[in-house]
Amino acid sequence: MRPKSRDGFEYAITCSLPLEMDAVEALLDECYDRFGTLYDKCPGDTNIYTCGRIGPHNVVLCLTADIGKAGAAATVPTLLLSYPNVRLVFVVGVCGGVPFPSVGGRGIFLGDVLISDSIIEYDVGVLYTSSFQRQTDIKSTLGRPNRGIRSLLSNLGSDKGRKEFKEQTEGYVTTLQSLQKDRWERPDVASDVLFESSYQHRHRQGVHLDECICLKYASEAAVCKVAMNASCLNLGCEEEHIRRRRPETEGSEWAVHIGTFACAETVMKSGIHRDDLAEKEGVIGFEMEGAGVWDLSPCLIIKSVCDYADSHKSQAWQKYAAAAAASGAKAILEHWLPTTKPVPQTASSGQVDELKKMKQNFQHLVKERKDVVLWGHQGSGKPQLTIHYTTIPRKSYDSIIWIDSSLRHSILESFARVCSNLKGHLERGQSVIKSVLENDTNHSWILVFDNVESRDKAPESDSINPRPYFPNSYHDYILLTSTSSDVPHRLNFASIHIRALNERAHPGPPRVQQTLCLISRVLLSPSPRCQAFVIYQQSQCRPERLLAKWVDSLFIGNRQMLWPTHSPVKMGECNDKTKYDLIGVMKSPFRATIESADALFWVLFAIHKSRK
Repeated sequence: MRPKSRDGFEYAITCSLPLEMDAVEALLDECYDRFGTLYDKCPGDTNIYTCGRIGPHNVVLCLTADIGKAGAAATVPTLLLSYPNVRLVFVVGVCGGVPFPSVGGRGIFLGDVLISDSIIEYDVGVLYTSSFQRQTDIKSTLGRPNRGIRSLLSNLGSDKGRKEFKEQTEGYVTTLQSLQKDRWERPDVASDVLFESSYQHRHRQGVHLDECICLKYASEAAVCKVAMNASCLNLGCEEEHIRRRRPETEGSEWAVHIGTFACAETVMKSGIHRDDLAEKEGVIGFEMEGAGVWDLSPCLIIKSVCDYADSHKSQAWQKYAAAAAASGAKAILEHWLPTTKPVPQTASSGQVDELKKMKQNFQHLVKERKDVVLWGHQGSGKPQLTIHYTTIPRKSYDSIIWIDSSLRHSILESFARVCSNLKGHLERGQSVIKSVLENDTNHSWILVFDNVESRDKAPESDSINPRPYFPNSYHDYILLTSTSSDVPHRLNFASIHIRALNERAHPGPPRVQQTLCLISRVLLSPSPRCQAFVIYQQSQCRPERLLAKWVDSLFIGNRQMLWPTHSPVKMGECNDKTKYDLIGVMKSPFRATIESADALFWVLFAIHKSRK
């Protein structure tokens, strides 16, 4: 379900190249927002965000303004300000690979996916006359990943884990290729060629260029700018200096490697320096952004090899590598990271005893009607507790009918609305519903009378005696809520006192957010028993303006959503244009806008599908 605010995002993905971002965005299962039109951002945040969903997780994507550690370090802090609940940042893209890592068995080939378990900054240190000494003391190095990331990497590192991750990643690469085959297609494996580390990418034959220095100096390090940007084919790089070709038997194979990344503000294009760092530090790949994020947030670097970090670097494998890295990130998000969103709670810990009493009163085996009154001061959580009992345990009630009992006419209106859903006559709403509920075949339902006032509190003209509205049967369940202690005594019902919650002693979500959370839990329930929902206005509530975005985010499936015409809600998209007292049958997705949000909304539950 789409988050209501930026607080609902727990994962972020950063990329440094538009190509990398394109691959990630193409793999979103759902795109919520682009360019901040819906979620906006904090003042002073210059980042541009794309928000969406991958698997069960809400993710925010961001392209860094600049390549390198500094660009990433400038991007992530403001990202974390705008999205404060992000707990893991993925750095996704392409990198240079170490063909023969000093740790591990299999060599690294183009298109392989590399995942970080540590990172070093090989450009941080002391430069002497004869050498550069990298700083390795504990205060100058980046720490190890947190326990959660280490646990993830341990599972990915197992034989079974690698196999599953590889299959999942390959599936997403195939998905990308089906969308834009020409863009994400894998190059011919014949182009995966590794030259000797000391063999420079330079002109070998006479060229008539004034700026070419390749042949003017004996040193192999002398390379002109033209040669730097030319292909091996154009320069005539000699095959006799090829150290390794990709075996044909591995033409369709790639591997995942977990290890140390080397990070710097410079692009590594030297085979000699690459091998030296690989031997001394045990690195498996070279990239430029990870260190800028590592100290700011829990971080996981997922990159795919597009070159061998030598002077023969080319962009032939860059598009495919971007697709592979994005696919690897999606595989981890969708299959390897469990959702940590708490299950919405409808009763606070202080109401456990009251909930037990409700169960005891409603679940005893005596063959008679079960009647209970929940009473307590306003704001004590009676409706929340009622919704919890009637919906969350998923009792096998055929019908759950909620009646607004604050005034006499509100009871009649509630019955009329339910009756119209039963295809009855509005003027006979109460009697029609009573006859239905009294039917012996309908042996599992609950009738809720919300906000029943005592006689001394209600105006004389609206003094309510709810007894005439009770069905005469032994197989029903009746639940009343009231602020008065005399209601259960007057009706001779079982009484449960709901004491005031201690929520005011510590910060908590606004009551309206709790209520909407409860309602959404019910609406999204896969249970087929509640087939229709009626949303109606309950007066006496503070102004709230959360309903529009909340309704817009819900997926109702095949269930009906019915709105009374007097509700301050107009439907934006309706499959049924006919005007009724209850506006049309709505199929998801749909939109609603609020003209004057002056009320909190509750759900009136009805009706078993066999009674439509």
